[in-house]
Amino acid sequence: MKTKLPLLLLLCFSYLIAKPQTYNFSVSTESYSDLTNPISVNNGITWDDPLFLIPVGFDLKYFGETYDTIFISNFGYGSYISFEHGTPESFPVLATIGSDLVDRASDTINYDGQTGSISPISYQLEGNSGSRILKVEWKNAGFYPDLTDDNIAQDFVNLQLWFYEGSGSIEIHFGPSSITSPGLDYEGETGPFVMLAPHVDLNSYSPDPLTVWLNGTANSPSAVVSQNASFLDGTTSEGTIYHFNYSPTGIEENVAKGSVLFPNPAKNKINFAASLLQSGGISFELYNSSGQLLMAQAISTNSIDISELPSGIYFVHIFSEKEVINQRLIKD
Repeated sequence: MKTKLPLLLLLCFSYLIAKPQTYNFSVSTESYSDLTNPISVNNGITWDDPLFLIPVGFDLKYFGETYDTIFISNFGYGSYISFEHGTPESFPVLATIGSDLVDRASDTINYDGQTGSISPISYQLEGNSGSRILKVEWKNAGFYPDLTDDNIAQDFVNLQLWFYEGSGSIEIHFGPSSITSPGLDYEGETGPFVMLAPHVDLNSYSPDPLTVWLNGTANSPSAVVSQNASFLDGTTSEGTIYHFNYSPTGIEENVAKGSVLFPNPAKNKINFAASLLQSGGISFELYNSSGQLLMAQAISTNSIDISELPSGIYFVHIFSEKEVINQRLIKD
């Protein structure tokens, strides 16, 4: 039985955050080319729900945090990237194509771990220091539902994920694909999904309220910020590029901006920094680790009572006219 990120749980959170987006999104087209000298991560071994570690080679920024390693995650879909592994509460996630990918040489008896892979996963670091690009490639990847239907993974996709040093920009490049059974490949949905999440709770699999999703026609989608999953319509054509440009005024983590609430950890109340209150027109929202909205109000005093909250990890989003400050709060 496969362990995967349940779509039904992602779908159950319908609260929409109509606030500044953390990534600006655009679409372009350009000829697709395979990586020329990649380093394999599966090394000729078939894979299904793989766990592969990829060294970045530079300080990679994702939602304001910095990472030197990424993981192709093993919690359900072969095209998920996580930026932490083994975190007990939650971790950041990027879904390049939210469909269940598998090595096309797999079969329904031995899904993975066999020699003879025909769907290599690899990476390549290009450029000079300060302007390097990490490129991750899925080549000739099949779809797990298609494989289990008749023990043949007929349909396939090719795609690459690019991370840019310095700017923090992210691109998804789509290569040739063949989707003859979209109902199987997309598990009854209109298409795959693309998701950039600051964190996903490991226990409930609920995404952060500031998660970025793409929706609409696959070749010309738009981005929305929501906890509610959005699916694309159709299959993205070869040569299409999705661009995500990080907007530092959209959201700032406490490591970059300095903490605006204290103490942290807190027991009875949290206080807001005086500099925050001086700007006026400030509101905040507090969510538990399952993504449930617990508090939402304007900030008119310098403290909020949290004594009735159970101990645990919470996420505070503070909104002004110009930015969103996202901070993690520990309640003792």
